[in-house]
Formats: sequence, C-alpha cells, structure tokens
Amino acid sequence: MIVSIDVGTTSISGILSNASGHVSASVSRNHQADVGGLASGRYEQRLDKLTTVFESVIAELAAHSARPVTDVILTGQM
Repeated sequence: MIVSIDVGTTSISGILSNASGHVSASVSRNHQADVGGLASGRYEQRLDKLTTVFESVIAELAAHSARPVTDVILTGQM
C-alpha cells in the first residue's frame, strides 16, 4: 500500500492507495503551525505541530490498510 502526503500551508492531507491508484482512505487535518508576529513578508511554521499532525495522518491511514504500507510519497510547497 502507498501513503501519499501533502504538507500544505494550513493543513496536512493524505491518501492510502494501492499500486493501481485505487484510493481506500483519505485524511485531512488542520495543523495550526503558523508562527505569528513576524515581520511583513516572513512566514514560518512550528515543526513540532507539523510533526504531530503528520504522524497522526500517517497512523490513521495505516490503520485503514489490511496490508503493510510499502511506500510513502511526500509533497509540499512552502
């Protein structure tokens, strides 16, 4: 099984699929990792919050799989 994860500006989303592309589960969680109070034009996120939500999305997707997860695909635009 394949877990595909997108780390976005406001949320982390993922799907669980097989090698043929059949999606058997999907999850999306807001991460609230923004660091406020920065100078104009600056944008930062808290790694601890991203990590916590990332791990929960992976765990939830893996729990839907009857077979082991063999691949993880990660994407993000930051």
